[in-house]
Amino acid sequence: MLLRSVACVLAVCGIWLLQAAWRRWAGNGRHLAFGWGGLFLSVIVWASTSHPDKGSALGIVAIMLAALGTLAWLYIQAEQKPARDPAERQAKAERAGLPEILSRVAAGILIGPLAGLASLALATAGFLALHKAGLEHTANLVIAMFAFPLLWSALAVIAGAHSRLWRKSAIVIGAGLAPLAYLGLAAQG
Repeated sequence: MLLRSVACVLAVCGIWLLQAAWRRWAGNGRHLAFGWGGLFLSVIVWASTSHPDKGSALGIVAIMLAALGTLAWLYIQAEQKPARDPAERQAKAERAGLPEILSRVAAGILIGPLAGLASLALATAGFLALHKAGLEHTANLVIAMFAFPLLWSALAVIAGAHSRLWRKSAIVIGAGLAPLAYLGLAAQG
């Protein structure tokens, strides 16, 4: 029970530090490092409370619950913004030209299917690399299944956060092509 309590505290502190880093635009390196470190340690502590597969799964669920709790708390604390006038929204939509519309469509394709394919390639390459390293098959499969949606969400956040289309395209496409090259080399050798 003590280890699970420590793991929950690490998850909550990790989420809090990541949220604090997100609110700060500059000088957030320590918050990011300690936040991700806290989440990583939380999963490790959860894994030590029972079988590594079950413990890791419980750790990831605890992190997700801590994140949802943090988002709910922030939503409750936030000030209500007045709704924009429908005429103002219509005027803004009419000002968007074809290049802006195409850029938004391309960003949507990057965030959705391309980030999904890139995360699938990353999870598959990770599965193959861990298989070659001798990791037990079931544990390897669980890691790959948990990694796929986490990688997809990470790539989607990165693609959504960057303002330059070429930069977010390079990140998502590069994240997909690198593991595909590894898989191609592994298939030949």
